[in-house]
Amino acid sequence: MIDPNELMTGPFTLRTAKKHLLPDEAIVTNNDETYYIVRLGDIAKLERMGFRKV
Repeated sequence: MIDPNELMTGPFTLRTAKKHLLPDEAIVTNNDETYYIVRLGDIAKLERMGFRKV
């Protein structure tokens, strides 16, 4: 099982996450209140765990 904490940086507010986003990263959330920054290659793994790309 993959530990999502190993793939994500955060939690952040959406505004803060947008300020720190790099070109090879994306923002994901699972509750529309806390947001995490992840590498683009890890999005599919997190989507299977209930996260979605913002």
